[in-house]
Order: sequence, then structure tokens, then C-alpha cells
Amino acid sequence: MEYLIKHKFIFITILPFIIIIIALLFTYKIEGPHKTEKIIYKYEVKTIYGDTFIVSNIEDSFYADPIFYNIDVKESYFQSKNILSWYYNYEEISDVKYLNQIKESDIFFKKLSFNCIYDSHVIRCYELTPAQQQKPVNKSSSIYDIDLLTDGLLLYKIKKTERFRVIQYAFFNNIGPHNTVDLELLPMINSKFSTGEWHWVKIFAKYLMQTKDQNAILTMKRYSIGNFTKEEISINKDKITPSEMQKFAQKIITENKIK
Repeated sequence: MEYLIKHKFIFITILPFIIIIIALLFTYKIEGPHKTEKIIYKYEVKTIYGDTFIVSNIEDSFYADPIFYNIDVKESYFQSKNILSWYYNYEEISDVKYLNQIKESDIFFKKLSFNCIYDSHVIRCYELTPAQQQKPVNKSSSIYDIDLLTDGLLLYKIKKTERFRVIQYAFFNNIGPHNTVDLELLPMINSKFSTGEWHWVKIFAKYLMQTKDQNAILTMKRYSIGNFTKEEISINKDKITPSEMQKFAQKIITENKIK
């Protein structure tokens, strides 16, 4: 009896270790020697506000050879938190459009600039742009209906949550009744819209019209009849012409049924 109790105790003691070994062997059988990870490039960007971002391009054969484009925020020396990940699967790269989109993404991510465009006690916003501006390889080639080089990305942190989020500028021009925007972004949106830079006007006009923002409505009405200040024309010289902005404003007015 004592012999049985002794061996039962030994078996119960080593059982967890047996389970762990079996699990490891099973994992190895699945992942085995097929899982390889190749870091194509990886770099850190630290801003003057103390935020550190890790940008990387990784090939991982475990997931049928996809290419990952990652942006992580470095929270401590040993820890980072992913805030953005784009990936392309080699099995899908049978068409030129996929190859073109990978080239576009690589241009965008390879040397990113994190430009702080707004900072308050509530929110901090960065505009993500490639260090070298280049024309897209093929504007209609996007797998995800995005154009990184021309649309750009907005990276922001709501300070009370300490969480970074990413939103594409194109989102504001395609916003529907079921889409929402963090209310903390509104002061930044209004601030940029009011600068007179038509680049920002074209990004945020549709969203502000849907929120019935009176300043945006009055501005679009003025632009739609070709009424621009000298300062606005000067600020936007060689960027967007008054004629282009007038047509844009007329379209926005018509789409939103503004009288």
C-alpha cells in the first residue's frame, strides 16, 4: 500500500512536466523548422515629446510567407505595443497590383517621419509621412483601398487613456452614418480646418459638414462662389489652385444639400 501511495505521489508530481513536454513537442511539430522570421529593417523614432516608435518590416514564413509592416509604441525598455500592422501574403502576389502596393508600402514605411501637428492637455496628434515624397506606383492598385503616399496617416494619443490609435485621412472623406470619430479629435480638426490651408480643408470638410459645423458651412459657401482671401491664395500657392478649391466646395455643398 505504501509502495502504491509513493508511486502515485511521484506520478502526480511529474504529471505537469509531462503535459508541458507533450505541448512543446506538439507545438514544434506544427511550427517546427518551417517557422522563420527575417527582419528586413527595423528602426526607432523618438519624438521631442518623448514618444518612441518602432517601425519594422518582417518576413514570416509561418504565415505562408507574408510581409508585415508594423508600427509599435515603445512603452518601456522591454515592452512595446503594436498600434499598426499591414501585411501582404506572397500567395496573393500573382498580380502586378499586389507587387505595386508592396512597393508603395515599402516607400511609406522605410523611413517614416512622425510630425506632431497638434498637442494639447487632451490629445497629441502625429502625421505619418514618408521622409521622401514619391508618387504612388499605381494609384488604383490598393488591396485595402488606401493610398498611403497621398492619403497619409494620423496617429494620435488621447492622454487620459495613454492609448495610441491610427486613422487614415481618407476615412474623413468616406465617413458614413455608422462611423464614429473620437470627440477628442474635434479641437484638432477645427484648428487645422481654420488655418486656411486647403490641404486640411479638403481632408476635414466633409466630416465637419456632416456635424453641421457652422464655420465649415460658411467657409464652403464662400469658397463655392470663388470668394477667397489674399492670405488663403498665398498660403496655398503652388499646392491647390483657387479653381480646384471652388469645384471641391461646390461638390461638398451639393452632396450635403446645403442651401
